Amino acid sequence: MIAAGIGWRSRHGRPFYEAAAMIVLSAVLYQLLGDLRAWQALYVKVADIPWIPFTLAAAVGGAAIGWAGWNAGRQTSSPGRPQLA
Repeated sequence: MIAAGIGWRSRHGRPFYEAAAMIVLSAVLYQLLGDLRAWQALYVKVADIPWIPFTLAAAVGGAAIGWAGWNAGRQTSSPGRPQLA
């Protein structure tokens, strides 16, 4: 709800709407599919995978998201404004 509220108030709120939609979708799918035997078997198989690849993937993904956000917020200097060194 917070992400949807930020998305509604912000002029550039689409990423917040997308995040809110993904959160709602994951919650609904968990409630609908969480009791299936196939889903539970998948969880058991994933639990057997070492944690290091997941940690590295999360770190790389987080760094990429941070870099993209940092560059998206960068303002280009206009010709009439002096540039700082």
